[in-house]
Formats: sequence, C-alpha cells, structure tokens
Amino acid sequence: MLLYRLSRKAHARKLDGGGAKLYPGRWNSLDVPMIYCAGNIAQCVVEMLVHLDDAPDDYCLVELNVSDAVQIVEANPKQLPKQWKDVRYNAPTRSVGDAFIASDHLLMRVPSAVVTGEFNYLLNPTHSGIKRVKLGKVKLFTFDLRFFDKK
Repeated sequence: MLLYRLSRKAHARKLDGGGAKLYPGRWNSLDVPMIYCAGNIAQCVVEMLVHLDDAPDDYCLVELNVSDAVQIVEANPKQLPKQWKDVRYNAPTRSVGDAFIASDHLLMRVPSAVVTGEFNYLLNPTHSGIKRVKLGKVKLFTFDLRFFDKK
C-alpha cells in the first residue's frame, strides 16, 4: 500500500511521529507520537490546507510503502464521539487515536473530517513494524498559490 504525507523538509525522512507528539491533532494527545498519512496526494493537500494561512516553501511530499500484509484497524464512524468532526479537537476523539497507539497495531484507517467519504491513515511509530515501512520518494512540494490568494 502506498501512503503519502506532507512534512516540513527537516522532518520528511523521519518516521518518529515527533511533530504530532509536540502538536497534537484530531487523533492524538500531547506527547503521543503519530504519523498522519493519506491514500492519495490530493487528500494530503486538503488535510494540510485547513491548517495553513500562507503557502509554505519548505514542505516535502513523502511516499511511504506499507506492506499489503499489514492489518488495517478501522475507526467506525458510527462508534466515534458525537462531535468528532468539530474544528476544535476533543478528548474523546484523541482517546481513540491514543488507544490505537497503545495497541499492538501499526496502521489505522480513520474518516476524514475535512472531506466526507474520504479516509486518512494513522501510522504507529512506536510499533515494531514501523521498521518495515519504507520511505519512497521524498520531493519538495509546492502548494498552488491560488489556495492562498483570496483577493
């Protein structure tokens, strides 16, 4: 399975979940490492755009190769907390991701809060199987400036 992530250049080749550990997101609490990915480049871009005000010039698109033999745990949207899609992240949603990191699983598929019907993937950097996730191409990524020019 080929997954993608957008990352600052300085962290593009790291699979330690350090960014999420310092800056918690929808699926992880502070001090819980996690690697956020998507199944295609467009989904990566959309997920990143909701967090940006200006076009950064130091991002890379990272390809990650995950063995098809890896079991994918799925977050069932019907079992998620009622307000899981809130712009404000909430503890119940983060607890779902935190529990995944504490589990014996490498990969989890979660629904996108940004694009209904799409999914994102969470990688557990503390899982021993992370060594089998192979970095593919890492290349500079340029955001289309029209996303940021609202004049």
